Amino acid sequence: MSGKKFVVYWLPVAVWALVMLFVSVSRGDAVAAVSGGIPFASAIAHFGEFLVLGFLVNRALAQGGNSGKKIFFSSALCFVYSALTEILQLYVPGRFFAYEDILMNNVGALVGVSAIQAQLYMDRLQSITS
Repeated sequence: MSGKKFVVYWLPVAVWALVMLFVSVSRGDAVAAVSGGIPFASAIAHFGEFLVLGFLVNRALAQGGNSGKKIFFSSALCFVYSALTEILQLYVPGRFFAYEDILMNNVGALVGVSAIQAQLYMDRLQSITS
């Protein structure tokens, strides 16, 4: 893999994963203050974070061709990261492990993976019809 491809495709994945990790290890009271009492703020945040991660991971993996294995691997990678960040929260004051968070993380990741797949499919269709 060339350095340019790494910067374009994998660096955004790494940066986003680090941002997510920073949020995951933030104290519970700091996270609660940011949500400002918005209903379902936690679910929306988990969904959104992993939507972006799923999109970025699948975008990076889909380079050089697309296959079901890459879709599966993208989803699996997001699932593992989701589980690890939730486990990590067991050791952060004011944070806790929640299966509901893992569920929202993975729904978001699947939507993100699906979004990049839809974009790749539309690009293929356009190249065939033009």
